[in-house]
Amino acid sequence: MGDASQETSIDISQVKNEEMAEGVFPAPYPASDFRVYIALEAHEGILRHSRTDTRVELCGVLVGKVLKDAYGPFAVVENIIQGEHAENRGAQVTFTHETWSHIFAELDAKFPDRRIVGWYHTHPGFGIFLSPMDTFIQRNFFNLPWQVAFVVDPIADTEGLFEWRNGKTTPAEMYWVGQTICFPKQGRVVSFPEEQKESPPAEEVKATKPAEAEIPKPESAAPPTAQPMPQAPRAASSVWNIINFTLLLLILGVLLFRPQVENGMARLVEWIRSIWPW
Repeated sequence: MGDASQETSIDISQVKNEEMAEGVFPAPYPASDFRVYIALEAHEGILRHSRTDTRVELCGVLVGKVLKDAYGPFAVVENIIQGEHAENRGAQVTFTHETWSHIFAELDAKFPDRRIVGWYHTHPGFGIFLSPMDTFIQRNFFNLPWQVAFVVDPIADTEGLFEWRNGKTTPAEMYWVGQTICFPKQGRVVSFPEEQKESPPAEEVKATKPAEAEIPKPESAAPPTAQPMPQAPRAASSVWNIINFTLLLLILGVLLFRPQVENGMARLVEWIRSIWPW
């Protein structure tokens, strides 16, 4: 938690002025002055909690760390702590003293080297935004420049992230859930493929799979394309069809005009005998 007196000047740009450890951002990323990464396990935990009761709002805190790299600061949400003993109503949730006692006890016992990087709560059936009470909670309990608010609507299956901009909690342009980058304002997500493992050494490949190792495989091959059929077999087939058709016509002619054919053959034999003595 931070000091509420800072609320009028809270902005994400103040993060870069804080001293923080160096780290590696867990996913591919474009340029951004502040990045928020939510681990898949933490994200799934929020969704599971949000579906336990869709009649009232539920809440909890986001646990992780704030680091920086060559591109600037970023927050990593690794775990969550559910807000037990909170006052849950249909369209409002309140952190009680018992809630905070439970949260800090869990933080000290399970995540002693982590920080509260924000909070989450549900809006069952009425969308993604921060109500006046949500804004009050953000300003009074999560008013450090890197602390965020995550909202889930478990009925509509929608979600959104809010961060400090110019003294106000503003919808984030983007955030990461595992290897997926989410653009809430644009209503789209982009999934990045996981990094491929390095290939084993050539000696190891030969020792385990000699048949495959002997066959060179290009790193990238063009997709197979349809090849045209050779023209020679097609032409020979056409000639053969013509011959068969001609023979069929001759056979039909013989059958239909048999008397005329026999008479003609007899005259042909007599003519040959007249000019060629046997």
